[in-house]
Amino acid sequence: MAADFSNYEIRGHNYTIAFGGQTITGAKINGATVSGTFVGTTAVLEDCIINAITGPGMTMRRCFLNEVTVTANGVGDWFLNDCKSRVAGTGSPNFDFGAAVGNTNLNMRAYSGGIELENMGQTGTDVASIEGDGNVIVNVNSTGGTIVIRGDFDLTDNGSATITQTARPAYRFGQIEGSTFSTSTDSLEAIRDSQALASVQGTLADAAADGDPTSADTVMQYLKQLVNVLVGSDGVTTYPAAAAPGNAVSLAEILRSIYDDTAVDGVKLNATQPAGWAANLVASAGQIIKATVDTVTNTHTPTTTEFQADDITEATADHYNGRIVIFTTGNLAGQATDITDYEAVGGIGQFTVTALTEAPANDDEFVIV
Repeated sequence: MAADFSNYEIRGHNYTIAFGGQTITGAKINGATVSGTFVGTTAVLEDCIINAITGPGMTMRRCFLNEVTVTANGVGDWFLNDCKSRVAGTGSPNFDFGAAVGNTNLNMRAYSGGIELENMGQTGTDVASIEGDGNVIVNVNSTGGTIVIRGDFDLTDNGSATITQTARPAYRFGQIEGSTFSTSTDSLEAIRDSQALASVQGTLADAAADGDPTSADTVMQYLKQLVNVLVGSDGVTTYPAAAAPGNAVSLAEILRSIYDDTAVDGVKLNATQPAGWAANLVASAGQIIKATVDTVTNTHTPTTTEFQADDITEATADHYNGRIVIFTTGNLAGQATDITDYEAVGGIGQFTVTALTEAPANDDEFVIV
């Protein structure tokens, strides 16, 4: 650069920029390989490759850092968002806080790779916040300042800064709590553990278990047993004997008890019922007749002692005399009366009864018992 580039935006691919001591306040540079000294603290580099640069501060987004030193030469803030080391092997980029600068803030968010911090805290109060994964090296010349490390970082502390490092995640290979993994004597431990788990889980080819769980049966065998009990065609392999409800009694035992009590007649009242009682109950229930009050067919108006039913078509006069009518819906629900006369009128039944408390309404339902 040979002139002030403040507030310019430069975009391109595979090109280089040497700052040359120029002011780049508010500039935005994309896709360049950058180097040199600059002035201003609000420039933004995006998708750039970083060689050795010096300045008071800037923002980098998605940039790659070579094995060079980024040097702060004035009070300011550095923001490295989603940036990465471009160094192969054990080397790393360096960030130099400047021995005579002080009060520099380094913010590295979602960083990946190595970073070495130099000359931190020699003047003023320097602060670094590093989040991501990789390794952090604190140089011996970092004599103060505050470093906060969050994420999966190895730390080599050769300086005397105040460092806070949050707990590293437990998913790292060989760092799971309780692990006794040894590469020299136990390198197949994880495989053996997974095989042991598989033996407990079982396979789809396993036959359904029968009866109480044992240590010899797999989870799959008991899952199949459960499916058989609920919907499987095989059902229960060995059905248990009946037992009354109580502690240590299974649902299957209770179901067998219910079946034993009801399988012949469908209902159990008590143990002293006479022979054939269930058949008698069915026969008598079959003679209960359901009917509905009708005011339409014959334009008949019901009274407290007379009404018609269009679903009764018995033609014989007096056929229902002496039987009982019980209303099941309407204002008369629950009320009963006796039939004193019956005849067919206009093709439907007409009932004369002992007086009700009020006349029934159209579509009121009743039964004849």
